[in-house]
This record gives sequence, C-alpha cells and structure tokens, in this order.
Amino acid sequence: NHFFVHSRFFLTMPIQITYFPVKGRVLPVLVARAGGLDFTFTTVSAENWPGDLKAKCPFGQLPIMVDGNLMLGQSVAIANYLARKANLLGNTDEDFGLSQSLVQEAADIQLDARDGMSNFREPAKKPGYEAFVNEKLPLHLGNLEKLVKGDKFTSTLTVGELALFLIFNRLLDVLPEALDKFPKVKAFYQRVLALPKVKEFLEVDMKPLKLVYQKPQ
Repeated sequence: NHFFVHSRFFLTMPIQITYFPVKGRVLPVLVARAGGLDFTFTTVSAENWPGDLKAKCPFGQLPIMVDGNLMLGQSVAIANYLARKANLLGNTDEDFGLSQSLVQEAADIQLDARDGMSNFREPAKKPGYEAFVNEKLPLHLGNLEKLVKGDKFTSTLTVGELALFLIFNRLLDVLPEALDKFPKVKAFYQRVLALPKVKEFLEVDMKPLKLVYQKPQ
C-alpha cells in the first residue's frame, strides 16, 4: 500500500520547467499553458547561474524540463515533448509537417532578430537592425502570408502556431506595427492572442519576464 501511494504521488507530480527570467526560449511554457498541462515554471537569475544547476543540465544550458525521471534540454525538443502530451502536434500528417516547419521558421526569425535587436549586445554591435526590420522580417512575413488559410496555418492549434505567435509577441513589444502590412498573419496572431490559455500565459508567465529585444540607441 505504501508503494502504491508513493507511486501514485510520484506520477502526478507537475512537470517542472526552468529558464532564465527573460522573454527568450519560453515556448515550452507556452505549450504547457496552452495545452492545459500541470506544470511549474521556475526562473533562475543571472546571480544564481551557473551555481550547481549548470552541471546537472543535459547540455549545460537552460531551459530544462523535468517530468518524473526524465530531464530534457533544448527548448524545441521540450516544446515538442509537451505538445505530444497535450495533443498539439497536429491531428493529421499535413498538420504535423506544417507545424514543424513553423517551429523552424520561428527559430529562423529569432536568429535574424537576435543580430539586430538583442539587448545582450552593445549598440555598436547591432548593424543588423535596419536589415532585419526593412528586409529580413518582411521577407519572412511575406512567405508566411502565403501559407495562412483564413486565420490559421493548421486545422487545429499546434506547437508550430504557438512558436510563431511567441516570436511575433516578442517582436511586437519593440515593433508594434510589424504585422500591419500582412493582414492574414495579423489575423492569425489576433486569433491566438484571444485564446484564454494564451492570455493566461501572457499575464502569468510572460509578464514578469524581461525584454530581450530593443531598438538600437
């Protein structure tokens, strides 16, 4: 009986997600929240990193996720793992493929944005800002505009749609008009923004985090 109770308790422990207190690689948190999973989100300040935690991380970096005996690193892998548990990978092969392509596309946008707007870099090291805003981002958005069907990319909400929503949300903090010339993409963003669980993510999980992107001074 003792073993049964202990095992039952262990199996119902919430998933633990750990990351820095910044608006960065928090897709796992959004997936967990949107998917209605039982989870906790803990942030580690710069003062407490690396401490003892870095050596325990699979790849020596954050985010990490712990689910029972499993510890995972790499934000996309964690997001896909959680999406599988929350049925957010897509209900068809087509949705799955499109969703995964959107995850990759969101990562590409994030990579381009980093060079132009990351506040972890000195202003003199942001030569890519104008190129990102005037060339790279419009190219990304133009390609995405062609893929939207109404206000959806996939027939049901997927991890790929959430990945795109997240990078757009982060960019709109700094570039509030970024989506205005792409009506289908903007309609997609507004649809996801209106979802109750996404609103909860923005208010509970995202609001306390620090901005990563900023315009050059």
